[in-house]
Amino acid sequence: MIEDSQSDFEKITDFENLYKAYKKSKCGKGFALSSMRFQMAALDGIYQIKRRLETKTYQVSPYHQFTIYEPKERTIKACSFQDKIVQHSLCDNVLLPLLKDEFIQTNYAGQIGKGTLYGLDCLKGHMYLAYCKYGYDCWIVKGDISKFFYNIDHNILKDIVRYFVKD
Repeated sequence: MIEDSQSDFEKITDFENLYKAYKKSKCGKGFALSSMRFQMAALDGIYQIKRRLETKTYQVSPYHQFTIYEPKERTIKACSFQDKIVQHSLCDNVLLPLLKDEFIQTNYAGQIGKGTLYGLDCLKGHMYLAYCKYGYDCWIVKGDISKFFYNIDHNILKDIVRYFVKD
C-alpha cells in the first residue's frame, strides 16, 4: 500500500503496487505467450521482481523488435512482460504523480481518465471551436515525426526526469 512516508523506490517495489502493475500489464495481452508464462506463477514472479529490484540485481531484458505494416510500415521495439510490470509500477506510482502537472493539457498518454475517448472528445471540441471561428475555412493537419522516440536525446530526457525525481 502506498504511504506518503515511502520513498519513490519503495513505492515502485511495494508488492501491492507491483501486483496492480501486473494486472494492468496483462490487460489486452490475450494469449500472448510471455503473459501466459508469467501468469502460471504470477505471485512468485512478482516476488522475484520485487526481490531483484530491492537487491539492485534487476536487469532490463533486451527489446523484442518486429515490424508492423498497418497503417504503414513501422519497426516496434517491445519490452518483456516483466519489464512492463516494472514500467507500470514506476510510471503509475512515481512518474505520473510527480509529472502530471508538467504535461500539456492535450497529452493523453498513460494517464487515468485521459484515454483515447477523452482525446477524441477534446479533438471534437477543438474542431467545433475552429468551425465556430473560421467556418469551413480551416484545416486539420495530420502529421507524424519519423522515428521520433528513437531520435530523442535520452541524456537530456534523463536530466529532466532527475530534476523531478530525487530518489
